[in-house]
Parts: sequence; C-alpha cells; structure tokens
Amino acid sequence: MHIVAIAMVSTFFSCVDSEKDLYDPSYQTSNPMGEGFTAPEGFDWAMTTAKTVTVEVNDEYLGAYFYTIEIYDENPLSNANAPLLAKGTAKKGQNFIASINISQGQLGFFVKQTDPKGRVEVYPFNVPEDSNNITCKLYYTEAQSSALKTRTALATTRATTIEKPNYTSVPSNAIEITSSTGNLQPNTSYKITSTYSGTLTYYGNSSNVKLYVDAKWDVPQDFTFQSGIEVIVMGNGKIVASSRNIQFNGASMMTIMDNGTVSVNNITFSNGSPAGLRSWGTLTVGDAITLSSGASLYNLGILTSKSFTASSNSQIINNTSFAITGDITLPSNFTLENNGTITGNKLTGNSSSTITNNNVMTLNEISLNNTTVYNNCSMEAKTTFSARGCTITLDKGYMKGNNVNLAGSNVAMKNGSMIEAANELTLETWSAYFKASGTNASLIKASTVTGQGFTYDGNLAVESNNHVVLQNWSNYYVINGAYLTKTGESKVYIEVCTGTKNGGNGGTDPTNPTFPIIVEDNHQYTYTFEDQWPLYGDYDMNDVVMTIKNRKYTLDNANKVKEFSFSINLDAVGATKSIAAAIMFDAIPASAISQAVVLGDNNLVKSFSLSNRNIENGQDNAVVPLFDNAHAALGSSKYEPINTLSGYASNTTAKNITFTMKFDNPSLTAEAFNINKLNIFIIVEGNSSKRREIHIAGYQPTKLANTDLFGGNNDGSSVSGKKYYISKENLAWGIIVPTNFKWTLEYNNIKSVYSKFESWVNSGGTENKNWWNDFNEAKVFQTNKN
Repeated sequence: MHIVAIAMVSTFFSCVDSEKDLYDPSYQTSNPMGEGFTAPEGFDWAMTTAKTVTVEVNDEYLGAYFYTIEIYDENPLSNANAPLLAKGTAKKGQNFIASINISQGQLGFFVKQTDPKGRVEVYPFNVPEDSNNITCKLYYTEAQSSALKTRTALATTRATTIEKPNYTSVPSNAIEITSSTGNLQPNTSYKITSTYSGTLTYYGNSSNVKLYVDAKWDVPQDFTFQSGIEVIVMGNGKIVASSRNIQFNGASMMTIMDNGTVSVNNITFSNGSPAGLRSWGTLTVGDAITLSSGASLYNLGILTSKSFTASSNSQIINNTSFAITGDITLPSNFTLENNGTITGNKLTGNSSSTITNNNVMTLNEISLNNTTVYNNCSMEAKTTFSARGCTITLDKGYMKGNNVNLAGSNVAMKNGSMIEAANELTLETWSAYFKASGTNASLIKASTVTGQGFTYDGNLAVESNNHVVLQNWSNYYVINGAYLTKTGESKVYIEVCTGTKNGGNGGTDPTNPTFPIIVEDNHQYTYTFEDQWPLYGDYDMNDVVMTIKNRKYTLDNANKVKEFSFSINLDAVGATKSIAAAIMFDAIPASAISQAVVLGDNNLVKSFSLSNRNIENGQDNAVVPLFDNAHAALGSSKYEPINTLSGYASNTTAKNITFTMKFDNPSLTAEAFNINKLNIFIIVEGNSSKRREIHIAGYQPTKLANTDLFGGNNDGSSVSGKKYYISKENLAWGIIVPTNFKWTLEYNNIKSVYSKFESWVNSGGTENKNWWNDFNEAKVFQTNKN
C-alpha cells in the first residue's frame, strides 16, 4: 500500500488532524452532517436526471428536407433566452435522438420544431418518473386520440325541417269577420279580407278555429287569443298593433305566410301546436317577444324585436333572420336552433339550455353558463364571449370575441374549427378542456391567454404572443399533438361556412438548415469539492469551485459532432494545498481523438503528461487537463484561500479555462458530450501515478487514480461494486449543482448555509429538490466579497 501523507498546513486553515496520515485506513474524522447521520442507501447525490429523448416529426416532404429540432427546459416562445438542452435535425426515416439532463425538480421540457419553410411549433412534454426514455411525436393521429377518454359530448346536428302549411288561398266557406260577427264557433274558418278595426269574441274555449287575415287588421286594443285558434296572415294580410300587446294562450298560434306582415308592441306565445309562431313573412315587435313554458317559435321570415325572453322548456328555430336590438335571454331547458342569422345586443344562456348554430350569430355580448352549444358555423361576440362550465362542440365552427372566457368548459373542436380572442382568452382557475380531432387541424388564436388548470389535446394549434407560462407543469397541459406558436405563425388554414378565418402561415420556400448546425448550451453547472478524501472535511464544499459557463458543438446532417468547445470558470479555491483538475469524457475513448485538442492556455497544464493530441497519456478514456495549480491559475503564489473569505486580500476574478476538440470523420453524437458524461475531477497534492483523485459522487476514477484508498478511512467506495467517492455514511466529497451556485464562506458547513440541504440529503433527494434556492446571504461569498 502506498503511504500518502497529509500535507502540513497552518493551524489557521487546518481541517483535519495533521498528525494523522492516510496509511492508517482505520482513522476517521467526525461526520460533518452530525453524529449518526447516514444518507439513504442508494442516494446518488445527483441533482439532474439524464433522459434519452427521441423526436419524430410529421415529414410533409418525404425526407427531402430536414426539420430543425431544439429542446429547452423553458418555453422559448415566452423566454427568448430559454436554456437550450439539445439541438439537431430530423426527417422521414431519421428521428432526432438526444440525451438531455434536467434538474430533478423539473417536470417537463419543450421541443421546438422549425419546419423546412421556417415555421415554428413548440410542443411541451412531461417527464415520466418511471422511464428514462421519452418518445416525442410532433403530430396528431386519430388512433392516438381514439384511445383517450373524450370529455366532451359529441353530437351530429342537422337543421330542423319545418313543413310549410298549404295555406295558398282563403277557403271559400270562411266567414267574414265584421263588427257584428258573433262568438267564434268551434271547427269553423273565418276571414278578414277587407280593412277591419274591431276585435273578436269567443264562445268558451273555441277549438279548431282558423282565422285568415288577407287584408289590413288594425287591432284597437290589447288582445288575447284563447286556446284553439290559429291566426293565419296571408300574403296580402297585415296585422297592425304597434302600440298593442297581443297574447296567444294555450293551443292558440300564429302562422305568417309569405309577404304577410305583423307589427305589435309586445307579443306572447304560450305553446301552440306545432308552434306558437310559424312565420315565413315579417314580424316586427316594438318591445318584447315572450315564450311561455312549452312554447315554440319557428322563424322562416324576418323577425325583429327589441328583446326576447322565454320560460323553461320552450324553443326557437330560426331559419332566416332573427334581429333583436336588445337582449336574448334563454332559460333552463331552452332550445335555440339557428339556421339563418341572429343578431342582438346580448345573448344569455342558462343552465341546461341548448344552442345549435348552423349559420351566423352575431351579438355584442354572449354570456353562457352550463349551456350546451353545437356550433357548426359562426358565433361572434363583439365584446365579451363568456361560456363558463359549458359543453361546446365545434364542427368546422368558428367562435370569436374580443375577450373570451371559457373557464370550466369542455370544448370539442372537429374538422378545422377555430376559437379567436382578439384581445384575451381567459381560462381562470376553473379547468377547461379543448379536444381537437379530425384530419384538418383546429386553431385557438388569442393575443393573450391567461388562467390555469386547462388542457389542449389533439390536432390543435394555439397561437398567442402572450401565453400564460407553464409553471411546475401542472397549471395546464398540452398533449397528443397539440402545440403552441406565436400569433400568425401556425400553418393552420381555417375555412368555415362564412369563408376563410385563418389563411395560415405559408412560410418560405422549403430549404434545409445550414450545416453544420451550431448548438450552444449556456446552462451553468457548478462543481464543488471537499479536498480531504478519503477523510471527511469541514463540509463547506468550497475547497475547489468550478462553474461550466458554456458547451458548444456543431453537428453535421447525420447529427454527429464535428467540433466541441468547452468553457469553465475556476471560481474559488478554499484549499490550502496543491490542487489540479481535469475532465474525463466517460463516453469517449482516447482513440476517438484524432486531432490535437486546442487548449486555451497551455501554461496552466504543464505538469500533465500529454500526447500529441493534448490528451493525457496512459488513459483509456479521453482526459483533457484544466489546470495543474489552482492557486497559480488564480494569480497566487501561496496555498491560501481565494474567493472563500469575505474581504480577503487574495480574492480575485474567476479564471476562465477553454478548450476545443475537432473531428475529421465525425462519429460521436452529442450524447457523448452530455453533462452526465463529463467527469470533472480534482487531483490533490501532486499529479503523479497513483494520484489522489476526487470525483463527483458516483463518477468513476481515471486509470491513473489511487484506488488503494477506496474503502479506507471515511470512504465507502468499491471498484467491484462500481461505487465511487461515497462515504460509509453515503456522503459525497463532490457535487454538481445545476445552476450558478453561491458557494459558502469558509468555516460554514453547507447545511448551515442552505437550510434545505440536510432535508434534501436525508430524503434521498426526493424532497426540496431545489434546495440551493434557500440560503443565508451572510454566509455565501457572492454577497460578501466586498
């Protein structure tokens, strides 16, 4: 066994008993996490997870062009500086496969596709807990949809056919109404064929009475038609009651034939059979139309009114023009079917009412609550369109409002439907579900989208320049081919019964991306080490601090790496002994390096034995040196703390270290350069054979490391068990923090600076996964350096 003595240091900076040395493997220092503390068995100290992502595109060009694929951990549409996780190309027969590293607490990632015409689509994907392999299909298929539970009721809607009665002429046996006409008799026909200004009288409840109006009838007073009478306004007929109120009770009803006209102040229909009103002519109402419970109104002509109100279990079927200058109020269990045009101020639909629209509805405001809507053409509110808790089916349908609120609504969008909010689409905290199906994609287009708890599902594009940010991957979901893009950027073409509603982004002429593709990953990862291995240190985790600043590589059209460049800062050295550092590429054999590595500063690595390719000799894997003297790299000739004491004279700026690797015949994928394959380590007190290397917990030693020290002192490593740089209590000497980490000042155990660190360790990494966000500002270097 080699005898390695611990360097003598001043008592001011000593961390362990300098009288002891490492040839005594039984000697141990106290547990820095507390006596009796043990991290859970199997805890690997990883703060990131490696996932293999396979991206498959819907290639419209049959392999003639490449699609550019980028993977981010934030939405690049809402954050132009979103950190890039991976980048490459895909086409028919060539999926993009990438290894990405994401933080343990991160629940999802975003795949950005740029097609050969330059159009951008962004697809969010959740990270599965039970698999490290994720397949991302950037398209929708009906088979994929059919396996899902449909939350929105679907229905086939057709326009109701209303049979026109055969009232072509006045029956010859009809009795003329005059001022002297007595009570109307049952089963008798009457007529008004010349101007009349009187009223009618009844004998009880006259049944099966028909009154043909084929001239002008000036109604002199408010009048009620009793049950059993049908008033038929013929082509030459005109009922004038502009200042009167007319009511049809019970089974009484009005039929207005072609060119017949009726003008009243207020009109009420109770029920009638088959309807209280059937109109092929013109009905003009000065104030209000009212439907009592059970009444029906069939309009096949021109109907205008100031307002419309109804009781439950009544209905309207409009096949032509229904114009309301005021409000339309639909009660519960009301049915509205529109096959023509409906205009008005405000439409209000209440619980259990049903609206079927097969043509055009245009109002200033639409307010629906727990209403069922089938829209197969166009429904538009010029101001606010609110449908809360509704069940909505659009089949080549279009819905629009300046502001649209669909909180809690289940919306089925079929065969190229569209919802447009010129200003804001509000989904609030009450969940909404949008399910799009059919060969033609559907579209949601809104300047701003706010809310949470909603889902976009299926063949659906969502265009918005200001979409609510996806936070914690739980405030909304985008699944099964649905995607996000900027306003006006989607290729979705929408044409409904009224014409083209969205022309779609035609893009540029199709072309391939420029090769090589440049991939620049600016994620910052901080590597912090204790230098006393195989003994515990003081656990301030600042003996060496390095931060990866940039990884950049270029890819050819086969997604192979042509060039890799690396930038890392040496930020701090709390150690008071010689420290060197290097990086081993765990997935790259030394033989794969065919060109000399271009080192940024050869003067930093003089003690390393390098080949003519500037990689370390005697290694199976490629090992590139970073520095051989940390203190000298930071400008000090002494082994003293640098950037770990507040106001210390030797504090200085970080040293940036770079190198570049080039490949003549690219064969390596980007996965070989992934963070989890970059084995950054330090070398303590001498860079020689059988050297004392300290690696991040779980990372293997190089071929030159002294593994005789494994299992001695506090160390619990085992070569045969592939357990590296973990103590007997499962503690680490080196960790990677996936952020620009604020390291501790000297004499501060990391658990006392970061309040959630201990619970993270104690839970085996399942709790407080972002523990580095909570710290004592007085005990980190970044807030105390001056």
